[in-house]
Amino acid sequence: MEDTVEERSRQTASQDWREAEGFPAPMPAAVPRRRWWPLAAVVGLTALLYVGSAPISDLYDELDTQYSGAAREMVRSGDWLVPTNNYLPRLQKPPLVYWLTAPSLLVFGENEFACRLPTALIMCLLTALVYLIGERLGGPKRGLMAGLAVAASVGWFIFGKMVMPEAYLTCFVTGAFYCILCGYEDESRRRRWYLGAWAFAGLAAMSKGLHGLAYPLVAAAALAVLNPHARAALRPLFSWRGVLVFLAIWAPWYAAMEIKFPGFFDYHFINEQIGHVTGTHYPQDDTPIGFNQFILQHGIWFFPWTLYFPAALVIWFRHLKDRAEDPLPERLLLAWIGVVGVAMIISTRQDYYGMCGWPAFALWLSQLWTAPRPGRRVVRNLIRGGLIVFLLIGMAGLVAAALEEHWLNGGAPPSVIPAASRDNFINAIEGFSANSWRHLLPVMWAAFGSLTVGAAAALWLAWRGRETATAFALTAAMIVPLFGAAKGMSVMAPYFSLADVARYVNKNAGPADKVLCENEAHAASSLFFYLDRRVHWLDVPSQIEFACREHHIGEDMFVPEDALPPMWNSAERVFIIIEESRVPYWAEKVGVPAGSLKPLATSGTRWLISNR
Repeated sequence: MEDTVEERSRQTASQDWREAEGFPAPMPAAVPRRRWWPLAAVVGLTALLYVGSAPISDLYDELDTQYSGAAREMVRSGDWLVPTNNYLPRLQKPPLVYWLTAPSLLVFGENEFACRLPTALIMCLLTALVYLIGERLGGPKRGLMAGLAVAASVGWFIFGKMVMPEAYLTCFVTGAFYCILCGYEDESRRRRWYLGAWAFAGLAAMSKGLHGLAYPLVAAAALAVLNPHARAALRPLFSWRGVLVFLAIWAPWYAAMEIKFPGFFDYHFINEQIGHVTGTHYPQDDTPIGFNQFILQHGIWFFPWTLYFPAALVIWFRHLKDRAEDPLPERLLLAWIGVVGVAMIISTRQDYYGMCGWPAFALWLSQLWTAPRPGRRVVRNLIRGGLIVFLLIGMAGLVAAALEEHWLNGGAPPSVIPAASRDNFINAIEGFSANSWRHLLPVMWAAFGSLTVGAAAALWLAWRGRETATAFALTAAMIVPLFGAAKGMSVMAPYFSLADVARYVNKNAGPADKVLCENEAHAASSLFFYLDRRVHWLDVPSQIEFACREHHIGEDMFVPEDALPPMWNSAERVFIIIEESRVPYWAEKVGVPAGSLKPLATSGTRWLISNR
């Protein structure tokens, strides 16, 4: 088969590198024909997991319903320019996630499936892009393995199932890196590929912020600085045409918001984007997690593929100087990981903030299946050791399920901390007493049983030297646990969502009845999606909202504590959402015995009470 122009340019770049850095000349190889079945397989698996689980579980407070609620209000109000929560302008983040979610609500109705479908499709696109990068780096097998690591990992599923900008940001950043790689290797179409990178960066910036532009550009610039022989190929990336493409996507909405809401630029860029990096943003509505915890959690997010990390590290160290082709594409992965890593070191971290670097890690890990292996026995033993750990995790989970069912606090009532305190992954787990998880027993038995059987099968295949089949066995073993995670989110949803309370109000409240909530908006944002009226915030300062603070919009939606007793004792019906632990406090405020307040409906630890 004759070489294509693209392949010839790649070989030329490779030869230039090898001559400059003293590598031996590579052996000529035939250009492989693209195989579509691996791409279809990883995208199909992603669709099965993400689209298939989209209807499962109510939407959660915080990000899930801040974005879903804003999309719902766009559809209802007809205003697609200004995102709103509780019909107050929500200008913390750019609007692309709302714009992609709202049409799904128009087509499929106001339900959980419609909210999650666009994110599920974005995850399918992300998997495809990861596959295509892996295919360029090492052929279809590498693309397949990297795609499987994205499709069937715990962290991807938890955060990729939620309606939040991280999946969109990560997908479009990955698209930008794919275009940079293609442009570097394809001289004949280099400028077009690089314009594509700027377009993807524009979409990334419209998903969450300017780091969608910074990550790919800083990584490419670092490569050009550290690798002088790549500068000529990378220089066209930094062009005024690319800047114009980016601005055409990014600038119009920002200009419109500054015109409509003077002071928006300062609030959005200084307070929100820079402030979240430096920890100076107002209000302080999140709790940063420590760096050590952040790193350790990634062992969970990449499970089960983290078990391959020691073997992949050995392969990488042994082949730093033994690349068959131009090493710059592999270095692009390291620059990608490095740029995101530095951002995580200096920022106020949340559980999911490193997600933009996860595709690069999956691609780096996938070298394990394609790189040559001197000292193969060491690598095989490390893989087997990881699979033994996998098997022990499955068996330990079965033991935990048995303990939960028969021995742990069998007679004691469950104990749960208030919803506002369960604001990150570790706090959410630690906030429940051991016997609170008893509702998840069927899920635990199925999930850990699948892990145990899958680990045993993978270990048997590994001992027979069938390493690709081992990865397939691991992937298959994760399908039941991931669907189990979706089911678990559904079972525990009342503790993280006010959907049940909102449904009661929608069914029983009159048109003039008011709903008050003592939490700040981000901790009760499920009301934005499930409640059919605006909610008033009890004893929450209006100044936390930019629209109230700077433009005096919606100040009447904030009710001071002293205004509650007259409202409670009036002829007007008032519904109030409070924490169960705060019942005595509010009973004293309105002048009634605490025992006289009974919940009309509950959502986990939160009660709905009323004066009528």
